[in-house]
Amino acid sequence: MKNFRLNKSSFLLMLLFVLASALIFFLMALTYKHLQKLSENTYMVNHSLEVSLDLEKLYADLKDIEVERRNFVLIGNSNSEKIISGKKKNISRIYKNLEVQFSDNPEQQRNLRILNVLILDKYKVVDAILQSSPSILDNREKLSQSLRKGENIISAIHLQINRMLDIENHLLAERRNEFTFTERSTPFYIYLISLLSLGLLSFSFYRLYHDAKRQKNINKKLEMALNLSAKGQVIGKYGYWRWFMKDNSYYFSDNQLQIFGMDPTMEISLDDFLPYVYPDDIEIVSEMQKKMYAHDANIGRFTHRIIRKDNHEVRYLSISNSLIHDKEQGDYYLIITQDVTEEKIQNERIEEKNRVLETQNKELMAFNYVASHDLQEPLRKIETFLSRLRDKDEDRLSDNGKQYLQRTLASAGRMRKLIDDLLQFSRTTRTEQVYEFTDLNDLLDNAVDNLNPLIEEKSAKITSDRLPELYVVPFQIQQLFTNLIGNSLKYCRDGIAPEIHIECRKTTRTNLPFPTNGEKYYEIIFTDNGIGFENEYREKIFELFNRLHGKNEYEGTGIGLAICKKIAENHKGNILAEGRPGEGSTFRIFLPQNL
Repeated sequence: MKNFRLNKSSFLLMLLFVLASALIFFLMALTYKHLQKLSENTYMVNHSLEVSLDLEKLYADLKDIEVERRNFVLIGNSNSEKIISGKKKNISRIYKNLEVQFSDNPEQQRNLRILNVLILDKYKVVDAILQSSPSILDNREKLSQSLRKGENIISAIHLQINRMLDIENHLLAERRNEFTFTERSTPFYIYLISLLSLGLLSFSFYRLYHDAKRQKNINKKLEMALNLSAKGQVIGKYGYWRWFMKDNSYYFSDNQLQIFGMDPTMEISLDDFLPYVYPDDIEIVSEMQKKMYAHDANIGRFTHRIIRKDNHEVRYLSISNSLIHDKEQGDYYLIITQDVTEEKIQNERIEEKNRVLETQNKELMAFNYVASHDLQEPLRKIETFLSRLRDKDEDRLSDNGKQYLQRTLASAGRMRKLIDDLLQFSRTTRTEQVYEFTDLNDLLDNAVDNLNPLIEEKSAKITSDRLPELYVVPFQIQQLFTNLIGNSLKYCRDGIAPEIHIECRKTTRTNLPFPTNGEKYYEIIFTDNGIGFENEYREKIFELFNRLHGKNEYEGTGIGLAICKKIAENHKGNILAEGRPGEGSTFRIFLPQNL
């Protein structure tokens, strides 16, 4: 995600620089265009002024010709012809200038041609006077006609020139307006675009500074991560190396070399590792190396041994690998090497212990078989023969013999009870756990029915809340209920009828008095009014063969509560006890709602 933000920021920064550069180029082009247009407008204004000035000069020269013509008529000025010839040359020069200046204006070109016709007519009138005989000059009527004709032509020329001046004045006004607009707008556009470019450049600088600062923090975190990675490799006893397919190059981490006992400062190639592979494992490593060179992505995880270079110690290495697709660096293999020597040794020890436990289990199974068959068979015969002796020959025995007989029968009974309880405990420990969704109320009823003769004998009263339905091993939970109720009936106070109350409530992990991974539990509480016990023994009573009272005080083998503890643990629960000497006991069973 961070890489995406960095790429996005870099793209934005690049875009801003491109936009700023484009605006600067646009500003340069716009400035050049506006300056060019300003220059053109200046030229066109000057052009209009020059045209107007030439037209006025042309008209002035024509008027001078008319004046010289009149002077020639009135006073016979001999220089008039020379002056008129000079004026004609000026007019010809001005006319040629006007032709050039009107080259891009068709309307003025037409007006100029009309003006040229009028000028030629004027020349004819003037030439006619200059070349006339004295008789014509004396003829007032012809002279008057010539003067009027010259006056009319001058008037026509004046009108034509005024028409042309009006057009130029109109063009001059338009060009001045355009020049004024261009002159005023150019600085505004330049300022606006410069301000925008400056803003973009400032923002780009800010982004560049911000990204540089963030990149510095990222580099700092990256450096810290690399240091932590290096320390993590040492602590985790692993290293890594990479093979880049594109250029067939390798990179080895420092701890990868240290695992092999090599100097990290040396230049190392992959072939330098092979001499330190354990001889019996070279074939495995070579086969995996061939798969890697074949670009096989399914090499899988394997283990091999090495002989370290520095101390020649044999170590076990676990090799994990993955084919990585990288657009920038190209595809490469990432190989993780972890030193698992301690784990390997520990596993071997565990396997050895498991073999010992398996042997002990077999011995225990043999003991169970002996207890259930070989021990019970002679015990039954002993009890049978003692019963027959008591029934047939007890009267012939002495008082000591009768006492020995009763003690022997009692001992045989305790031995049978002990064997039965041991078998029950073994069954609880070894039997396959088959969990069923069961109504605990039915199991409680079955336990009460099994103990019903003793309950009636002691006039016991048993009350219970509604119990839940849970996934349990039915016969074990029934045995749990039987043992707890039987325990309360056994350790009741003399002369007081036993009262047993069973409560049930939901609870959560935070309220449990023991650590667990479960979340929701049912707490089932058995409370009685028996003899109770000191709380210093509340854990000891769940130990196998442990008894708080002598065998002559209360019957029992010290296995019943141990069976209860085992059943609760089989169901990922627990059982706790609390005693009140002379008042009673409380047993709290915790069973998870969901296994």
